[in-house]
Amino acid sequence: MEGSSLLFLVLTSVLTPGDLVERYQVIKLLGQGGMGQVYLVRDTILKCHCVIKILDPKYQAVAEIRERFWFEGHIQAQGTHPNIIRVFSTVSNADVT
Repeated sequence: MEGSSLLFLVLTSVLTPGDLVERYQVIKLLGQGGMGQVYLVRDTILKCHCVIKILDPKYQAVAEIRERFWFEGHIQAQGTHPNIIRVFSTVSNADVT
C-alpha cells in the first residue's frame, strides 16, 4: 500500500470490521502471524488508509514478547525505504468501540 502508514497497538481483543480504534475505523483483516494481526483501517480525521498491527491478546501478559513487539515498531519507525510501510505511532491499551 504505497503511502500508507503503520500503527503498532497493544489491545485486549481481536478487531472486527467496523470497530473504531481511537480515530481509526477497521476495514478488514489483512493478515496474521505468530505475534498478532494486521488490519487495514481508515483514519477518520485525515481521511486516508493506514495499517494497524496489534499484538495477539494471548501474548500481552508476556513481558518479553510485548517488548519485542515494541522494539520492532521502534526499529521500523527509524528506517525509510519505498518498500517498507512507515511506522508513525505505537499505542498501548487503545480504546475500541
